[in-house]
Amino acid sequence: MNIEREAKIHMEKKLKLFFEELEVKLQPVRKHIEENLREDIYKVRALQDIDDILMIAKYAAEKYGLK
Repeated sequence: MNIEREAKIHMEKKLKLFFEELEVKLQPVRKHIEENLREDIYKVRALQDIDDILMIAKYAAEKYGLK
């Protein structure tokens, strides 16, 4: 296997791990919001913002890479 292929595989694994860890770390935030805010537009918006965080972070990681 050549070095470029190995590097690509390594980065794909690193990105996958980043996405999985991010989702796990945001789960307590989502749960806290769901359990403690009343059912209204602000709760819906807060949960949408968590989804936005995931999408923006994934986009940035895929486009610009990770440290």
